[in-house]
Amino acid sequence: GVDPYHLNDIKTWRIYVVPPPVQGLTATATHSSVVLNWQNPYTCAGDENFRGFTVWRKVGCDSTDFDHCHTGLAGSGYVKLTANNISAYTYTDNTVIPGQAYSYRVLAEFYKLPPNGVITLQYDNQESVPSEKVCVNAPVSLPVILNADVMQTDAVNGQIYVRWAKPLAGGVNLDTVQDAPPYRFDLYHGDGFNLNNPALINSVTYNAYYLIPDTVSFIDNALNTQDGPWSYQVKFYANNNGPVVDTVGNSEIASSIYLSIHPSDQSLGLNWSYNVPWSNDSFTVFKRVNSTGIFDSIGVAYTSVYTDTSLINDTSYCYYVKGWGHYTSGLFPQPLINRSQKQCAVPIDTTAPCPPTLVVTNDCDQYNGQPWTAAQYVNHLKWTNNPDSCSADIVHYHIYYNPTDSGGFSLIDSLTSRDDTTYDHVLNDNLAGCYAVTAIDRAGNESRLSNIVCIDDCPYYVLPNAFTPNGDGANDKFHPFLPYRFVPKIEMKIYNRWGELMFETTDPMINWDGTDKSGNKVGDGVYLYAGYYYEQHLNGLVKKPLGNGKKGGGYIHLIRGK
Repeated sequence: GVDPYHLNDIKTWRIYVVPPPVQGLTATATHSSVVLNWQNPYTCAGDENFRGFTVWRKVGCDSTDFDHCHTGLAGSGYVKLTANNISAYTYTDNTVIPGQAYSYRVLAEFYKLPPNGVITLQYDNQESVPSEKVCVNAPVSLPVILNADVMQTDAVNGQIYVRWAKPLAGGVNLDTVQDAPPYRFDLYHGDGFNLNNPALINSVTYNAYYLIPDTVSFIDNALNTQDGPWSYQVKFYANNNGPVVDTVGNSEIASSIYLSIHPSDQSLGLNWSYNVPWSNDSFTVFKRVNSTGIFDSIGVAYTSVYTDTSLINDTSYCYYVKGWGHYTSGLFPQPLINRSQKQCAVPIDTTAPCPPTLVVTNDCDQYNGQPWTAAQYVNHLKWTNNPDSCSADIVHYHIYYNPTDSGGFSLIDSLTSRDDTTYDHVLNDNLAGCYAVTAIDRAGNESRLSNIVCIDDCPYYVLPNAFTPNGDGANDKFHPFLPYRFVPKIEMKIYNRWGELMFETTDPMINWDGTDKSGNKVGDGVYLYAGYYYEQHLNGLVKKPLGNGKKGGGYIHLIRGK
């Protein structure tokens, strides 16, 4: 027959409900901006948690296809243009750069509010699936800078080649009727990346639009291109011969590439900075061949960082960087090639070696319950170096000591040989303290502290149970077995069998000679002692009860017979 227990099945599904995309996104370029519009109303505009829209932009025409379950645009190369959510179904982007193409997408935003309605306490934030992208070229009604190329590096006679493209005419670009000729281009330069202290360096006028060449160039001379970048901007004027100069607008700022070099051990770290309106795709790194003085390419970087390795320390090396860029609209020449200044540097060892690994020993383990000689107040340090290459250039070591486990270390000695990896620290009546070792390389770089090893004292204080104060010069005074160690004081009282106090002291040597407090000799017999002794340790004194059984006291047999 049919098994009734397998006619049904249960399976768990996890279902995510995501907000649908905004529909109908369009983009229209105007003379200086891009206007976006999208379908009104949005499908989920009536949801109680709907909080408006955010607008996102990416340079270039995006080819990404997002699936119907993908939400949000973070990490996709898009940048959010709206600081806050907007409720309108339109947005104007006034930050477009002439010559660039842009992709736009819009997200619908949702989140919940607590009962008190405080927006800063919003929760369950959710973004919609991205809208379809819309691509548009930014209008080109202003000059577009193409080059800020360092031709010569010098502190006084440096040169930079500057080139710009004229505005495009017609449509959403330059209106040659409203902004009629003649036209004037004023070129300004400034130091740094952002046109600091701008100064007019060239002015050129054209009596008709068709007389303007597609690109205009100028060589900026007598510059200090060695110590920093220069930046440029073109100001564009129309109706130049009228009573009022019509300022059409300014180009974007474009700077030269400035190369910096950071020396390290047998290597030089190159990084470069720039501020340009176009997109730099890659950079070729050029290096001077010291034997010929000719620069040759040594590599390509896709970021602004490059490291040249396997160099010889204390030898000079010179470099420059060539950038390869373009405007994403495709309306202007490409690639746009711009060079940095030439920069030289010397690799030096600035990298500290790895710290050693330290072990500290002494005779405490061997003689913890026994006396020893004064010569045994020694801590033996031994260390090993990291097997990696970071320890290859060690030449000597520093020894550090701290008598407690708090506060800072003091340098107590230095060893002058790489192979000398042991050290004996001789102390006086003490062993407690903390140690660390550092390694020094041939350039004088010091490693971090090794592992810190703290050593404690191992006190020894044992009392005999008899003495013979008979004047024969042997065992005439009661004292601990010698040599005791690490006990700086005691609290001891000695009584007779009737409880009368015979003697008291704080001296760890005790030295009771068998007399009472009045100086009279006491008789043979058994005497009782009580009190405490104080052990010296890393963190201070520790109070312990006297007596070999550590119960706070014991018995002394006083024998005067020969």
